[in-house]
Amino acid sequence: MAEMSALFLASAIVVGPHCPHGRRGDDRHAESRRRARSALASRYVVIGLARAIVVVMDAGKITDTVLFWSEHAVQGLSAFAFYST
Repeated sequence: MAEMSALFLASAIVVGPHCPHGRRGDDRHAESRRRARSALASRYVVIGLARAIVVVMDAGKITDTVLFWSEHAVQGLSAFAFYST
């Protein structure tokens, strides 16, 4: 979680000041920055929700149970089912 959060923060710092349209006062630039901020904000919400789920699962001591049953659910599948390409 810490690595993913750091990656998104670093990408926001790198992408934030980038000006794809030349002049800083351009309306297109302002719209582009607004879209970039909203895209990054949605990613931060997803990271926060994922972290909240991890905290709740750890506090309820159900992480091991979920992993155990997930292992049994995929036990009979071939390795081909896990390849993404």
